[in-house]
Amino acid sequence: MAEQERRDLALKMVTVLPRYGSWAVNIRDVVTPWGKLGFRQLAILWALRHETIPPDELSPTTLARFHRVRPSVVTRALTRLEESGLIEREMDRHDRRRINITLTEAGRAASELVESFYLDQIIDSMGHLDDKEVEEIVRAVAHLEDIIGRLETAGHGAFSAESDEEPVLPGLD
Repeated sequence: MAEQERRDLALKMVTVLPRYGSWAVNIRDVVTPWGKLGFRQLAILWALRHETIPPDELSPTTLARFHRVRPSVVTRALTRLEESGLIEREMDRHDRRRINITLTEAGRAASELVESFYLDQIIDSMGHLDDKEVEEIVRAVAHLEDIIGRLETAGHGAFSAESDEEPVLPGLD
């Protein structure tokens, strides 16, 4: 593949793939047996259930950094989740400055229910694809996972709980 074709592919990846996230974000409120849950609450449940932040680094502050919002936004969402019985927060016995956040069984069930809703919509939208086309997507997604893993390992835009540094473009220092 020529260099320009690779550049075109890279551009397509950074323009098309975020649309999936935008589609998911636009599902603002979901009515569940545990009440109406907003996107931020659902995102926190997702992060807790899938351990997108290592458990030893999990805190309201790291959740806020991960979701790129102010800590007060996460604190409000955590309060609503706790009041709904979907999470529990308690002070760490060994470090009283630290708050442990755990997903309750109800929180797990709510997250799984909403995930199923998202997945069913995506599966329905793939209904026109034959098995060979689905297998191609499976292989492509595996490659995308490898690529993002390499980008994260190299530190290119990776989530880091310890760093608030802004990226510097090459040649601009």
